[in-house]
Amino acid sequence: EARADCGHVWSRSEVRRSIPSPNGTPGTSIQYSNPTYKLLGLAVERLTRMPLESAYEELEFAPMGVSGILEQAPSRATPKPWALPIAGHQGSLELAAYGTGKTLPCVSLTTFSFQNGVAATAPSLARWGWGLFSGSLLDLNSLNAMTTVQAGDSSDDPDLYGLGIERIPDSYFRALAYAAAGSQAGYKSFMAILPERQVVAVCFINDDAADAQAGVKELLATLGT
Repeated sequence: EARADCGHVWSRSEVRRSIPSPNGTPGTSIQYSNPTYKLLGLAVERLTRMPLESAYEELEFAPMGVSGILEQAPSRATPKPWALPIAGHQGSLELAAYGTGKTLPCVSLTTFSFQNGVAATAPSLARWGWGLFSGSLLDLNSLNAMTTVQAGDSSDDPDLYGLGIERIPDSYFRALAYAAAGSQAGYKSFMAILPERQVVAVCFINDDAADAQAGVKELLATLGT
Protein backbone atom coordinates (compact mmCIF):
# COMPACT_ATOMS: atom_id res chain seq x y z
CA GLU A 1 0.00 0.00 0.00
CA ALA A 2 2.83 2.41 0.83
CA ARG A 3 4.47 1.63 -2.52
CA ALA A 4 1.30 2.32 -4.51
CA ASP A 5 1.76 6.11 -4.38
CA CYS A 6 5.32 7.15 -3.60
CA GLY A 7 4.29 10.79 -3.23
CA HIS A 8 1.72 10.16 -0.49
CA VAL A 9 2.60 11.59 2.92
CA TRP A 10 1.26 9.31 5.65
CA SER A 11 -0.21 11.18 8.60
CA ARG A 12 0.33 9.96 12.15
CA SER A 13 -3.33 8.94 12.36
CA GLU A 14 -2.93 6.88 9.16
CA VAL A 15 0.15 5.22 10.64
CA ARG A 16 -1.75 4.37 13.83
CA ARG A 17 -4.62 2.86 11.85
CA SER A 18 -2.15 0.66 9.95
CA ILE A 19 -0.90 -1.01 13.15
CA PRO A 20 -2.48 -4.49 13.54
CA SER A 21 -3.95 -5.96 16.70
CA PRO A 22 -1.55 -7.70 19.12
CA ASN A 23 -0.82 -11.33 18.29
CA GLY A 24 0.54 -12.31 21.68
CA THR A 25 0.33 -11.60 25.40
CA PRO A 26 2.89 -9.09 26.71
CA GLY A 27 5.66 -10.67 28.74
CA THR A 28 5.14 -14.19 27.41
CA SER A 29 7.09 -14.21 24.15
CA ILE A 30 9.61 -12.20 22.15
CA GLN A 31 9.05 -11.35 18.51
CA TYR A 32 10.56 -8.71 16.21
CA SER A 33 7.85 -6.19 15.52
CA ASN A 34 8.00 -3.19 13.17
CA PRO A 35 4.58 -1.92 14.37
CA THR A 36 5.86 -1.88 17.96
CA TYR A 37 8.73 0.40 16.90
CA LYS A 38 6.13 2.75 15.42
CA LEU A 39 4.31 2.78 18.76
CA LEU A 40 7.61 3.67 20.46
CA GLY A 41 8.03 6.56 18.01
CA LEU A 42 4.55 7.82 18.84
CA ALA A 43 5.38 7.54 22.55
CA VAL A 44 8.52 9.65 22.03
CA GLU A 45 6.43 12.35 20.33
CA ARG A 46 3.95 12.36 23.18
CA LEU A 47 6.65 12.51 25.84
CA THR A 48 8.82 15.19 24.17
CA ARG A 49 5.89 17.14 22.64
CA MET A 50 7.79 17.48 19.38
CA PRO A 51 7.84 15.63 16.05
CA LEU A 52 10.02 12.55 16.09
CA GLU A 53 12.44 14.04 13.56
CA SER A 54 12.98 17.04 15.87
CA ALA A 55 13.36 14.82 18.94
CA TYR A 56 16.02 12.75 17.20
CA GLU A 57 17.90 15.85 16.12
CA GLU A 58 17.73 17.77 19.41
CA LEU A 59 18.06 14.90 21.88
CA GLU A 60 20.15 12.32 20.08
CA PHE A 61 22.15 13.54 17.10
CA ALA A 62 23.11 17.14 17.93
CA PRO A 63 24.33 16.44 21.51
CA MET A 64 26.71 13.83 20.09
CA GLY A 65 27.98 16.19 17.40
CA VAL A 66 26.81 13.93 14.58
CA SER A 67 25.66 15.98 11.60
CA GLY A 68 25.40 13.53 8.70
CA ILE A 69 22.35 11.71 10.03
CA LEU A 70 18.67 12.60 10.21
CA GLU A 71 15.17 11.25 10.58
CA GLN A 72 13.69 11.94 7.15
CA ALA A 73 10.42 13.83 6.89
CA PRO A 74 8.55 15.96 4.33
CA SER A 75 9.85 19.05 6.12
CA ARG A 76 13.44 17.77 6.08
CA ALA A 77 14.82 17.14 2.63
CA THR A 78 17.51 14.47 2.62
CA PRO A 79 20.77 16.15 1.57
CA LYS A 80 22.39 15.19 -1.72
CA PRO A 81 24.41 13.50 -3.12
CA TRP A 82 22.21 10.40 -2.83
CA ALA A 83 23.33 6.81 -3.18
CA LEU A 84 20.71 5.44 -5.57
CA PRO A 85 20.20 1.84 -6.71
CA ILE A 86 21.05 0.99 -10.29
CA ALA A 87 18.92 -0.92 -12.76
CA GLY A 88 18.31 -4.48 -11.63
CA HIS A 89 18.98 -3.66 -7.98
CA GLN A 90 16.12 -1.29 -7.18
CA GLY A 91 14.01 -3.80 -5.27
CA SER A 92 10.27 -3.24 -5.27
CA LEU A 93 10.31 0.35 -6.58
CA GLU A 94 10.77 1.75 -10.05
CA LEU A 95 14.06 3.61 -10.39
CA ALA A 96 12.22 6.83 -11.23
CA ALA A 97 10.40 6.71 -7.88
CA TYR A 98 13.53 7.03 -5.77
CA GLY A 99 13.80 10.45 -4.15
CA THR A 100 10.12 11.30 -4.57
CA GLY A 101 9.29 13.86 -1.91
CA LYS A 102 13.02 14.53 -1.40
CA THR A 103 13.49 11.54 0.91
CA LEU A 104 14.81 8.01 0.36
CA PRO A 105 13.53 5.68 -0.89
CA CYS A 106 10.49 7.98 -1.25
CA VAL A 107 8.28 10.05 1.03
CA SER A 108 5.50 7.47 1.22
CA LEU A 109 7.81 4.73 2.53
CA THR A 110 9.59 7.21 4.78
CA THR A 111 6.43 8.44 6.47
CA PHE A 112 4.75 5.03 6.57
CA SER A 113 7.86 3.47 8.12
CA PHE A 114 7.82 6.42 10.54
CA GLN A 115 10.72 5.93 12.96
CA ASN A 116 12.48 3.64 10.45
CA GLY A 117 13.14 6.59 8.15
CA VAL A 118 16.65 7.48 9.33
CA ALA A 119 19.20 8.32 6.61
CA ALA A 120 22.91 8.78 7.22
CA THR A 121 26.39 8.70 5.84
CA ALA A 122 28.39 5.65 6.92
CA PRO A 123 30.93 7.68 8.97
CA SER A 124 28.11 9.48 10.80
CA LEU A 125 26.41 6.22 11.72
CA ALA A 126 29.74 4.81 12.92
CA ARG A 127 30.28 7.85 15.16
CA TRP A 128 26.74 7.44 16.51
CA GLY A 129 27.41 3.75 17.24
CA TRP A 130 30.58 4.69 19.10
CA GLY A 131 28.62 7.19 21.18
CA LEU A 132 26.00 4.57 21.97
CA PHE A 133 28.55 2.31 23.63
CA SER A 134 30.78 5.02 25.12
CA GLY A 135 28.08 6.32 27.46
CA SER A 136 27.48 9.55 25.54
CA LEU A 137 23.89 8.65 24.74
CA LEU A 138 22.62 6.20 27.36
CA ASP A 139 23.31 5.56 31.02
CA LEU A 140 24.80 2.23 32.03
CA ASN A 141 21.50 0.70 33.17
CA SER A 142 19.85 1.45 29.81
CA LEU A 143 22.84 0.10 27.88
CA ASN A 144 22.80 -3.07 29.99
CA ALA A 145 19.10 -3.52 29.20
CA MET A 146 19.76 -3.16 25.48
CA THR A 147 22.60 -5.68 25.49
CA THR A 148 20.96 -8.32 27.71
CA VAL A 149 20.06 -10.83 25.05
CA GLN A 150 17.86 -13.86 24.57
CA ALA A 151 18.26 -16.59 21.96
CA GLY A 152 16.56 -16.41 18.59
CA ASP A 153 13.27 -18.21 18.16
CA SER A 154 14.49 -21.11 15.99
CA SER A 155 17.49 -23.31 15.38
CA ASP A 156 17.94 -21.51 12.06
CA ASP A 157 18.29 -18.20 13.92
CA PRO A 158 21.39 -18.38 16.15
CA ASP A 159 21.64 -14.63 16.70
CA LEU A 160 20.79 -13.20 20.10
CA TYR A 161 18.45 -10.25 20.55
CA GLY A 162 18.31 -7.49 23.14
CA LEU A 163 16.25 -4.31 23.14
CA GLY A 164 16.83 -2.88 19.67
CA ILE A 165 20.22 -4.49 19.15
CA GLU A 166 21.50 -8.01 18.47
CA ARG A 167 24.49 -9.95 19.75
CA ILE A 168 26.44 -11.63 16.96
CA PRO A 169 27.85 -15.08 17.83
CA ASP A 170 31.55 -14.81 18.76
CA SER A 171 32.52 -17.22 16.00
CA TYR A 172 31.35 -14.79 13.30
CA PHE A 173 33.63 -11.83 14.08
CA ARG A 174 35.91 -13.76 16.48
CA ALA A 175 35.15 -11.15 19.11
CA LEU A 176 32.31 -9.81 21.22
CA ALA A 177 30.10 -7.95 18.75
CA TYR A 178 26.76 -6.19 18.83
CA ALA A 179 24.99 -5.07 15.72
CA ALA A 180 22.02 -3.35 14.14
CA ALA A 181 20.82 -4.16 10.65
CA GLY A 182 18.47 -2.20 8.43
CA SER A 183 16.71 -2.62 5.12
CA GLN A 184 14.44 -0.56 2.95
CA ALA A 185 13.43 -0.75 -0.68
CA GLY A 186 16.74 -0.57 -2.59
CA TYR A 187 18.97 -0.49 0.51
CA LYS A 188 20.69 -2.70 3.08
CA SER A 189 22.77 -1.60 6.05
CA PHE A 190 24.70 -3.23 8.85
CA MET A 191 26.58 -1.73 11.81
CA ALA A 192 28.83 -3.88 14.00
CA ILE A 193 30.17 -2.62 17.32
CA LEU A 194 33.11 -4.51 18.84
CA PRO A 195 33.47 -2.87 22.27
CA GLU A 196 36.50 -4.85 23.46
CA ARG A 197 38.40 -3.90 20.30
CA GLN A 198 36.98 -0.35 20.29
CA VAL A 199 35.88 -0.73 16.69
CA VAL A 200 32.71 0.27 14.88
CA ALA A 201 32.21 -0.89 11.29
CA VAL A 202 29.39 0.18 8.99
CA CYS A 203 28.41 -1.11 5.55
CA PHE A 204 25.78 0.50 3.33
CA ILE A 205 24.74 -1.17 0.07
CA ASN A 206 22.23 0.34 -2.35
CA ASP A 207 20.74 -3.07 -3.14
CA ASP A 208 18.17 -4.63 -0.82
CA ALA A 209 19.14 -8.16 -1.92
CA ALA A 210 22.76 -7.71 -0.80
CA ASP A 211 24.35 -9.11 2.36
CA ALA A 212 25.65 -6.09 4.27
CA GLN A 213 26.61 -8.23 7.27
CA ALA A 214 29.00 -10.24 5.10
CA GLY A 215 30.41 -6.94 3.84
CA VAL A 216 31.23 -5.86 7.39
CA LYS A 217 32.85 -9.23 8.11
CA GLU A 218 35.05 -8.89 5.04
CA LEU A 219 35.93 -5.30 5.95
CA LEU A 220 37.02 -6.26 9.48
CA ALA A 221 39.03 -9.21 8.17
CA THR A 222 40.79 -6.98 5.63
CA LEU A 223 41.65 -4.42 8.31
CA GLY A 224 42.92 -7.14 10.62
CA THR A 225 40.46 -6.24 13.38
